[in-house]
Amino acid sequence: MKTIKKTIWSFAPENTAKIFGFKDNGQDFLYWFVDKDGRVLAAHPFQSSVWKDCIVAGHVMELAEPGDQMDYIFKDGTRSTLVHKINKIFELPADEINETPIQELVQAAKLKIHKDK
Repeated sequence: MKTIKKTIWSFAPENTAKIFGFKDNGQDFLYWFVDKDGRVLAAHPFQSSVWKDCIVAGHVMELAEPGDQMDYIFKDGTRSTLVHKINKIFELPADEINETPIQELVQAAKLKIHKDK
């Protein structure tokens, strides 16, 4: 586990939720759906139950770019860094991520990924 130095764990006051896409290294998830407070709502396509309710570090929510790694707090309070690098970040209004079915968000994210290539 990587040692995290001077990490900011507070969250941006913005009313923006995010979908983080990860580089495919054969892991069971490619997306995290994160609310405006940094709480993981779901992972896709698998392991939602593993990652749901983890907290994404505030500096990641504010400053992350493709190529960065994800600092997070696991449900048991353990702080860690995800091995898989972020490859896409989608922002959307916070209420939209809570009101839109995950499958629709995944489809929208996939369309945007293919459009941006």
